[in-house]
Amino acid sequence: MANLTYVDKLQLEKLFGMGSGYVLSFSDRTFQEFIVDSVGIDMYTPGMDAGGASKAKRLRYFWKVQPNHLVSRLLLALCDYYRATESEPNQTLLSECRAIALRLAPGHSAPPPQPSIRPNPSSREPDVPAPIPESPSASSIAAQSDALLKAFDEMAYCSEPLRRGFLLENLLVQTFQLHQVDVVRSFRRNNGSEQIDAAFKLEGWHYLVECRWREKLADTRQVDGLRGQVQRSGKQTMGLFLAINGWSSHVPGNLKQNPDKSVLLMDGYDLRVVLEGRIMLRELLFAKLTHFNIEGEPFVSVTQIIADRG
Repeated sequence: MANLTYVDKLQLEKLFGMGSGYVLSFSDRTFQEFIVDSVGIDMYTPGMDAGGASKAKRLRYFWKVQPNHLVSRLLLALCDYYRATESEPNQTLLSECRAIALRLAPGHSAPPPQPSIRPNPSSREPDVPAPIPESPSASSIAAQSDALLKAFDEMAYCSEPLRRGFLLENLLVQTFQLHQVDVVRSFRRNNGSEQIDAAFKLEGWHYLVECRWREKLADTRQVDGLRGQVQRSGKQTMGLFLAINGWSSHVPGNLKQNPDKSVLLMDGYDLRVVLEGRIMLRELLFAKLTHFNIEGEPFVSVTQIIADRG
């Protein structure tokens, strides 16, 4: 079984267009030939449809049963096929998926594991790591990030959407606390008529946060809900829309065209890279704000931000 996380699979499925059972522009015949040519395995022999008969289900089953090195080889081949056949490839997403494939390749040097943090036994939510200390040391930051990352991955298997939403809000607050960003937990305002998932303060500005972890992509209607909350707040208020599974393709364009430019976008991969310790939360937020204020882009991927470091 390949070491793919839930968020890894989301990114790969997005790149390969697997939502409707398809994989890129392959027919059944060309997909069969492509896999045989890439890794020497015929996914159309009896038993290889245990996960389902569609191309997307066969590919998911391949991820489930094959070792890292074969999954890595096939993913890299699919990335090359995507780049060669798409007229307007999503270079940021392509880079993210190639990085996932390379991480599975033989000889990849993974970062050393960090010590785990036991959940607070008195907590009402045993899956959530213990509260973040006020002034964590470097080793404490690494350990707490590791605990939060494990909790994040475990949430993917939660079958109760409401509980998963609560856990995500709690994890996000602890992440902000860990990175020394002033944050407020979920609260209601306007006589209880408005639910705010979280809020934080950065460089004198206040940000309202909307958290979503649904199977379906977020759409403009949900983002507009956060925009409305921002508009009903003070003048130095913006919004951060965190959608773990991402959003429909028209959402960034609609936000970019809107004259108020008040909502930033963040996805599950952005959050995961912060929890992995590959980028600090403040650096991620400041980079997003720079692109937003100068280029008018409501979303820039963490992959691009890291690449821009030089």
